[in-house]
Amino acid sequence: MLAVLLLALAAGAPAVADEPAAAAELQSIREHFPERPRAQSIAALDALAARHPEAPSGARALLWLGDLALRDRLPDEAERRYTEARRRFPTGEIAALGARGLGDAAARRGRWALAAERYQLALDGASPVLALELRQKRAAAITSQHRFFVELSAWFVALGVLAVFARRLFAARRALRLPIETLYLLPVHALLIAACWRRDPGVLRALEWLAGGTLLLVTAAFAAPHSARPARRLALDGALLVVATAAVFYIALRRGGIIDPLIMTLTSGADL
Repeated sequence: MLAVLLLALAAGAPAVADEPAAAAELQSIREHFPERPRAQSIAALDALAARHPEAPSGARALLWLGDLALRDRLPDEAERRYTEARRRFPTGEIAALGARGLGDAAARRGRWALAAERYQLALDGASPVLALELRQKRAAAITSQHRFFVELSAWFVALGVLAVFARRLFAARRALRLPIETLYLLPVHALLIAACWRRDPGVLRALEWLAGGTLLLVTAAFAAPHSARPARRLALDGALLVVATAAVFYIALRRGGIIDPLIMTLTSGADL
């Protein structure tokens, strides 16, 4: 029995003895990271992870490499690093951080359900501070998934209404004209875009999407002559245009990535 115990202690000794050197090397890389070329630091982290496969600091180097790959928009590389870190330490804080990284990689791809699942997995072994972050990220992933389906529905509505107007326009078999409503909207959108130029990229992108969508809808809705339309048809067209414009507005907010800032602005408006 004593011999078995000694053998078990000897098997665990290299990882324990290896950790101080690995931790010191990781700290040195961290301290010199701002002043060194990025490629040199990545190579040093790679070498550290390869030299110390059983040390926690070697796994932390992998987690750092995953974070760097994610910032460089390389989710495949990031997932490889996070998965290897979790393989080395399948339980505990490192495993939780690896699962969080895998969730971040899934979120970067827009796979929100998978991201929420991985954040939930990371809660096992997470510290209280990390657990709070993971719950927030999981809630955000679920919200993003819901917004994706709402945006998809908005696309169907906007394109469906546009198809109805376009079909009616081409069925009229008359020369197409640019309606006065479009001529009125053009300078309005131009002024809004010009006012936001080089200020907020998200708002500018949203305004560009809104301008393109509403101009297409208004042109298709009003290019055909209205005189022959009964009042009920005009009311229906107006309702369709309002619904489609609302759909385009939501699409523009999503494409600009400004839904959350807009909500924050509206909810804190009373304090401004």
